[in-house]
Amino acid sequence: MEGYLLDRMGSFMAESAMRQLDRHLQRESDARGWHTTRRFSPGYRDFNIEAQVPFVALIGKQWPGLRLTAG
Repeated sequence: MEGYLLDRMGSFMAESAMRQLDRHLQRESDARGWHTTRRFSPGYRDFNIEAQVPFVALIGKQWPGLRLTAG
């Protein structure tokens, strides 16, 4: 149960942070006359889970311990 609750809280916190960032980017884009698209995450609907590979390659050095596994 403890693991489940920690996982749910981590997911909640990550989603909250991304929503806040998305709102910020939308406001900034609107102010410049730009437009944003909907958010997509690897593994969400038609966004292939394999897309995680380049993302991790881009940010992996900034987040020590971040790694992809077969699971």
